[in-house]
Amino acid sequence: MLEIRNNGKSKKLGKFLVSFLIFFLLATALANAATTVSTQTPVTFTIPVQTPYILSYSVSPKVVINSTDVELLLDTYNAQKSWVAITLPNSSVENITLTDNVAFNYTTSLAGRYNITFYANSGDSVEISDYFIAGEGLLWNVSVYDTNLSGLSSEIQASYDSSVILTDTQTDGSYSNEIASWTYDVLFKAYNDSLQVLLSNINISADNGQSLGLDKTDLTGYLIVYAVENSNFSSFSNITLTLDYNGTSSTDENNLGLYKCADWNFTSRTCLGSFVEVSATQSKVDKTFTIETTTLSAYAIKQETEDVVSTGGYRRAECVDECSFGGIICLGSRMYQECVRIDGCDRWQRKEIDSAYMCENDEIIEIPAPAEETIKPLEAIPVEELEEQVEKEILSEIESIPTMLDTIAGYFSAAIKVDETDETVLYSKIILILITLGMLVYVLFCLLPKKRRKKKKKRIK
Repeated sequence: MLEIRNNGKSKKLGKFLVSFLIFFLLATALANAATTVSTQTPVTFTIPVQTPYILSYSVSPKVVINSTDVELLLDTYNAQKSWVAITLPNSSVENITLTDNVAFNYTTSLAGRYNITFYANSGDSVEISDYFIAGEGLLWNVSVYDTNLSGLSSEIQASYDSSVILTDTQTDGSYSNEIASWTYDVLFKAYNDSLQVLLSNINISADNGQSLGLDKTDLTGYLIVYAVENSNFSSFSNITLTLDYNGTSSTDENNLGLYKCADWNFTSRTCLGSFVEVSATQSKVDKTFTIETTTLSAYAIKQETEDVVSTGGYRRAECVDECSFGGIICLGSRMYQECVRIDGCDRWQRKEIDSAYMCENDEIIEIPAPAEETIKPLEAIPVEELEEQVEKEILSEIESIPTMLDTIAGYFSAAIKVDETDETVLYSKIILILITLGMLVYVLFCLLPKKRRKKKKKRIK
């Protein structure tokens, strides 16, 4: 019986035999490729179609007087062709070829809405849609006055869909501009922009020739007072006020409150009723309070004392003892609990601040935190078993070498299309064979794991 011992020489012999086998198979495949160059069908490579992208676009302005221009601008990537399809108010369509980052001025011919679609194409096609408005021209007049009913230095902006259509500044507060007859958001600014009044969705045709009164004054007990008087504007949907407290004598920005006097005499600067605190959004970055309302009057910013509770940007001036109608439960000068009411529960209940709650059986309970997911530790794999598994995978790869070599031979057959009697081609083949052989053998033998050698322990007699 022949016994093969697992010693160093046998391993070297095995590696030599594997290297010789690889060399033989690869050389045979390359030789076959070289002899069949003239009969191989050339390989055809198909370059995939690149997907086009629309990086940006602009439509400016969004509202124009009819028979004037709208600027269309498109920026694409990987597009062989780009264009815009414009659907006119009468449903007819115009297609216009565009050049990247080159503005095209389109002149309107009909009053109404124009729907537009930008396209980018390179085999595949992408698109994005928008619109603009063309309206009949209107001479729009508006004025801004102070408590003396005199013109007030101010600025107005008319915008549509976040696009500024008109900006004008007048020291006497008298404005007269030709603009497309449409519905706009109109912003009034005065006192170095410390008072800003936004009237949303004004129909300027219906509210042509109207006036707005603006004032900024001091009042005992308050840091600053702003007053707004609406003369006859009627078509707006809501009002947004932005009130600046920068430059005032505020000592604690965390304890500021906004108060409203519903019955304010604009010319005499007098509150005929009382100031009542209102909820507003405070920006400590911009030093402003912002409030949305439907009525105009006077608003005062006040420096609160320590007994008024504050949390974040939302404040309440009064603490309550019981949760009858909402509010907060106070402990000294800080919030202790808040009054919470959840849909499905019929009453207010005292709960901890900054927690999430839900209603269950008419009781408001805290939403439980999600259970922590238990992660099972990975089982350790013995080193010997891991080495054996790696060896099997590598041997499996070695068994697939003939198929791989046939594939390589096919690539060489398609790539080499010159008469092999040419010495340059012949030398190139030899160099290519040697490089490929060296890389393949090096990678395979670097991947083969080395087994640990067990040293025999000598027994001491």
